[in-house]
Amino acid sequence: MASSLNFADHDSIDWAAVSANGGLPFTTGGGHSFGYSVNPCIGDDDRSAALESLRKSIDRKKRQCDRTLPHFVAITSTFPEIAISGTEFADTWDVFGPLIEERLWPNRKYNWLSGILQLRTSRVAGPPGLSHWMDYNPNPNAAVPTPETIERAFTGEAEFHAMWQRPRRPQ
Repeated sequence: MASSLNFADHDSIDWAAVSANGGLPFTTGGGHSFGYSVNPCIGDDDRSAALESLRKSIDRKKRQCDRTLPHFVAITSTFPEIAISGTEFADTWDVFGPLIEERLWPNRKYNWLSGILQLRTSRVAGPPGLSHWMDYNPNPNAAVPTPETIERAFTGEAEFHAMWQRPRRPQ
């Protein structure tokens, strides 16, 4: 099932619903359409397909890892919210985050991975209103656990600063 947004006029636009639909076009007015917005409802098959897609992406990253170091994969979703019924929306990571914990972390195949960084963004807001934040989903079965200093930075308990200096030319 897909949801289509239509508002009586510009003043009645429900911007939260538009945001939940990914900020795609929508319709206003009495029958005068100029756009559309579709956000399919997520079912069990969709969750399984999303997990399979995530597994394939992570499997490709394994080739790049040094097994002596902690390894993280950062991922983001297309939409901040997804439809879970005809009238109800949920945060994308509230739906898919538990799948990682329930189905990926118990699998020994993924013990090389120390954690997943779930990037969240508001893609509907204009540049001054854009917001970005990150959730950290640690692997409790990681062969190389996340160092405490990095985990504290990921969870917001500490700050991490990287300093870079341009190499100087020999004199």
